Amino acid sequence: MSLVGVDLNSSRARAVAGSALQRLTRLPLEGEHLELPLLVSLETPSLRIGQAGLALARCRPHLVCGDFLPYLGSSKQWLANRHRLDADAALLAVFQTLSRTVGRTVGLGFVLPAYLNELQIARIYQLAQSAGLPLLGSLNVPLAAVLAQGSQIDQGFYLVVDADSYALSWSVVERTTDQLRVRLVQPNTALSRTVWIRRLLEGVAGRCVRQVRRDPRESAETEQRLYEQLLRLLEKEPTGLVQLHVQGEGWYHHLMLHTEELTALVAPQLRQLAIEIDSIRSHLASLGRSLNLLVTPQAACLPGMMQTLQRNPSTLAADNPADFGESLLANSVVSVLSADMLAGVAHQMAARIYGGELPSGHLDAVGLPVLPGIRLDVGPARLAYAGQDHVLMTSPFTLGRDPACHLVFATEQFPHVSARHCDIVLDQFGYVLHDRSRHGTLLNERPVQQAALSPGDWIRLGPTGPVLRFLGQPTERPSCSAAVSR
Repeated sequence: MSLVGVDLNSSRARAVAGSALQRLTRLPLEGEHLELPLLVSLETPSLRIGQAGLALARCRPHLVCGDFLPYLGSSKQWLANRHRLDADAALLAVFQTLSRTVGRTVGLGFVLPAYLNELQIARIYQLAQSAGLPLLGSLNVPLAAVLAQGSQIDQGFYLVVDADSYALSWSVVERTTDQLRVRLVQPNTALSRTVWIRRLLEGVAGRCVRQVRRDPRESAETEQRLYEQLLRLLEKEPTGLVQLHVQGEGWYHHLMLHTEELTALVAPQLRQLAIEIDSIRSHLASLGRSLNLLVTPQAACLPGMMQTLQRNPSTLAADNPADFGESLLANSVVSVLSADMLAGVAHQMAARIYGGELPSGHLDAVGLPVLPGIRLDVGPARLAYAGQDHVLMTSPFTLGRDPACHLVFATEQFPHVSARHCDIVLDQFGYVLHDRSRHGTLLNERPVQQAALSPGDWIRLGPTGPVLRFLGQPTERPSCSAAVSR
C-alpha cells in the first residue's frame, strides 16, 4: 500500500503518492485535475467541493465558502440555502472528499501554511481522524521548502516566500549545525493571490472599457469566465504576449497584453512586497550570515514577483511603477520550487514516520540529518524552473531564446540569454551540460564549458539569468533530436 504526501493551503490541495521505495506519482484529486480547490459550493442541498465552488467564485460568491483554513476554531460562518457552515465543517467536508480520493493509503503527511497556530494544527489532526484520513505527521511550508533542497542545505538563513488565497507569507528559516528552525513568519493578507487576481481583473476590465466600451464585470457570467482565464494564466509565470478572450452577451473581445502590462497592473502590491522583503533581507544581512531566497510556485507565478525578488528593491523608481531597478541581489540565490516538491517532502516525512524513524505529529523544527529532504534522483530526468517540470525527452535538450529550443526564454525578460545558450546531452555515463553562449553558463554558481550533471545541481544561464534545477535520472535513453541552429 502507498503513502500520500499532501501540500495543503487556503487555495488548494495537491498530492503525490507511492510507497517508501517507489518513484512518486502525481495523484489527481478531482477527476483529471491534479489540484482540489479548497472551495465549498453551497448552491445545492448537498455540499460540493472543488471545481463546483470554483465555478461560482465570481458569478455567485455568496454561495461559496472559501478561505476558511485560517479561521479554524473561530466563530466565523458561511450561510446560504439553509447551510450554516463554519471553517471546521468546511475542512471536514474537504477531508471526506480526500478520503475517497486517496483510497487505502497507510498514511499521509501534510505540508501546511506557516500562518496556522498550534490550536488550528491540532484541529486539523482531529478533523482528519473524523474523516478517516490516517494523518501521520505534518510540517509547515518554510521547513518543507528548505528540506526540498536535499543535501544542499547551506548554513545560514533562508527567506521563504509563499502565497495562497488568504495571504502572501515570508518566513525566515535558520539552519544551524544540526537543526532547521523557523525564526519568523509574517503573513500579509493585503498581498494574497486573491488581491493579485482582483487587481488583474480590474485592470483587464478597464482595458476592455477603453477599447470596446464594454465592461465584463457588468455580467456575472462574463466576469466568471474572465476570472477563470486569469487563474489558468497564473498556473505558471506569465511571459511574452498574453491573450485573453472576453465573451459577453452579444459581444466579444480578443485582448492582448504584454507581461510588462500585467506587471504594471499590480505595481502597488509589488512595491509593498519589495519594501517589506528588503527590510527583512537587510536585517538578516546585518547579522553577517548567508541568505538564500526560496519561492513556492504559487508565489512565483504572480506577475512581477520574480523580477522584484531578483532585483534590489531599494532602487525602485517612484515615477515608474514597472521599474524595479537594475541592481541584482548580491550574495543570494533566488530559487523556485517545482510544483510537487512540497508534497514530496510531506510524503518522505510520512514514510519516515511510518518506518519508525520519526515521531508522529507536527514538526516545528527538524534535526539534521534526520530528515535530509526529498530524494533528488527520484523521477524522470527534468529541469525544474518557475514551478514547472520540463522532462528531458530528447537529446540534446536545448535552452535559449530561439523559439526552436526545447525550453525558450523571453528576450525582453532575459536579454543576456543567448539564442541557443546551452545543451544537455545524454551519453553512456549520464547527462552532460554544454555551454554554447557568449555570457556563459554556471553550474552551482561556477562557470563551466562542459560538465556532468548530478541530481540537485543548479544551472544559471549567464551571471544574471534564469536559474533551473536538474532533478531525477534517465529511465530510458531519450530520442535524438536534430540540432537547433543558433
